[in-house]
Amino acid sequence: MAVKIPEDAAGTPLEDTVRPQETISPLVLMAVEWWKTGEIDKIIQYCKQDVEVTRDIFEYGRKNGHVKLRRAEGANVEVKVNWN
Repeated sequence: MAVKIPEDAAGTPLEDTVRPQETISPLVLMAVEWWKTGEIDKIIQYCKQDVEVTRDIFEYGRKNGHVKLRRAEGANVEVKVNWN
């Protein structure tokens, strides 16, 4: 899912760092199609990959005290986090 990084994100918990946008990722739409066609194994793989990415972001932030993100307009930002 596409996310929007709030302007005041520095030093906030993970759940407050990103906010869902109204747009839906094409992969989420594909997951709906996979469900309709019974391709549950593809949904499982998609979910596992999503969890791995989330874990990696958390571990990076916990180790380094920040995460690096790209805003919708293309600017790269470093957001301080305290996930200890």
